[in-house]
Amino acid sequence: MKQYFFLFFLIPFCFYAQQTTPYFKNYSKSDYQGENANWDITQNEDGIIYTANNYKLLEYNGNEWRKYALPKNLVIRSSEVIQDTLYTGAYQEFGYWLHDKTNKLVYTSLSKQLNVVFFENDAIWKIYSYKDYIVFQSFKGLYLFNKTNQEIKKIAFPEVSAIFTYNFQNTIYLASKNGGVFKLDKEKFVFENWSSPLKSFTIQSMVAYKDGFLLGTQLHGIYLFKDNTLTKWIDKDSPNIQGVEINNLSIVDHKLCIGTINNGLLILNENQELLYTINTNNGLLNNTILSQYEDVSGNLWLGLSMGGCFRLLQKTLYAFNDK
Repeated sequence: MKQYFFLFFLIPFCFYAQQTTPYFKNYSKSDYQGENANWDITQNEDGIIYTANNYKLLEYNGNEWRKYALPKNLVIRSSEVIQDTLYTGAYQEFGYWLHDKTNKLVYTSLSKQLNVVFFENDAIWKIYSYKDYIVFQSFKGLYLFNKTNQEIKKIAFPEVSAIFTYNFQNTIYLASKNGGVFKLDKEKFVFENWSSPLKSFTIQSMVAYKDGFLLGTQLHGIYLFKDNTLTKWIDKDSPNIQGVEINNLSIVDHKLCIGTINNGLLILNENQELLYTINTNNGLLNNTILSQYEDVSGNLWLGLSMGGCFRLLQKTLYAFNDK
């Protein structure tokens, strides 16, 4: 059985040479005594990290780990702290966690309280805020929860192979496989004509960038949408990403972090120059990046498909690789 872990390190972004790498500290599954797959990572205002850890929710305060489980021991696929509340999503289930008087987390099911009628065989893979709503996203549609009136709206996706949705400046976009990009307009997703050149690609990830956003395709490079214009930001045949399968994107300190399948983490500057590669050659225990999360201190957490968890001990500390 494959084992899934996560990696954590601080990226100082003072790149002196391609050969330098951050100094990592490893945290393995035996450290947190949890489940295999860490599907999602989030943090509260006190700096506590939470991960959707398969059948467990992990809580890490920097010194110790705690584990929690949902009723019926469901697999937790998503986690997100919004204001002072931790939300999680699972198979036909979503809700929130609050600390009790003993500082232990207690779960409350929103989907049961609201009598949510789910799409068939549905699971919640992403959670985020949007206007007055908390959005719970599956691969079939959205559930929009209004905290004020305690009502829920259910919005189905169009007939397309949906990937993930993104909230850019209070506008929700849907990325798809071989379908382009759709925008939520009056509770209906409408195709964005500017995305027609991407209709034969899998749009694996999107990230806000310079008053627009970057779109990372799985195998066909990265595009920039800005000022109602789509342009190619980096070609699939660029030496920096040639043959790379993109899985996720994030922006940290104006640098683009590209999580890949089987090629580790690539970090590019605004000129599309490769500054940094983190893979098994310089300390990463697995080359597949499942997820990325930047915490409130600017530290980057990575979820790996197999491997371990690492932390950079000092921002100015490097290990030198002379290969």
